[in-house]
Amino acid sequence: MCDRRNWEGVLDRTVDILGLTTSSAHGSVSVFRGGRFFTQAFESSLLNHSSQLIPSIQKILKEAGIFLSQVKSVAVDVGPGSFTGIRMAIATAEALALTGIKSIGLSSLDIMAEDVTRYFLKSGKDEKEFIIAIDAGRQEFYMARYIASSGKKVFPDALVSERDLIKHSSPCPLYGHLQRKNKSFSARDRMQVLYPSSESLIALAVKRMNEKTGLLMPNYIRAPHVILKRK
Repeated sequence: MCDRRNWEGVLDRTVDILGLTTSSAHGSVSVFRGGRFFTQAFESSLLNHSSQLIPSIQKILKEAGIFLSQVKSVAVDVGPGSFTGIRMAIATAEALALTGIKSIGLSSLDIMAEDVTRYFLKSGKDEKEFIIAIDAGRQEFYMARYIASSGKKVFPDALVSERDLIKHSSPCPLYGHLQRKNKSFSARDRMQVLYPSSESLIALAVKRMNEKTGLLMPNYIRAPHVILKRK
């Protein structure tokens, strides 16, 4: 669904911004430079994102013909999603902030909603609201509800049971993704697969840059699940 043509020609050409999203198994890095997107995507185990993030940033900066010192802002997917992926992107952005680069953190649910809202506007589909959901494991989901015509959030980021998600989404389209091991989700057939993209992240960040910059906070929603081994 994500199509860079949805935003190229719409966003300010003078904006030089880096976007990092590693909250899911479909990670990506983008630079918006001179009215164009330059993107490097990587799909793998979430644990491997750490070995791919920095090389991807270096590669995409070179492709865009820009030095890190010329980047004005960095936008980060702060979750919900993979705790490891979220921490890694935030740590990278905080390191960049030490060089004077502004940072902005955005919800992974809002990032995907930006993609869906732009799709509805371009396609002319007549939908009142839609749901974005991410499989959180343990038969629970992270979800939020949005107005289709504007992308305004009308149900905030929350952790809900599978039953409650189906109840919330029964009258409207459902977008998001499941964990690979989840084969039993009863609404699987009507969930349209979508992951956070660094291009959608940048498009949303440009809209919100003047209202939400500064300290990056992880949007875990649910506390990290840690199992301590007995000695």
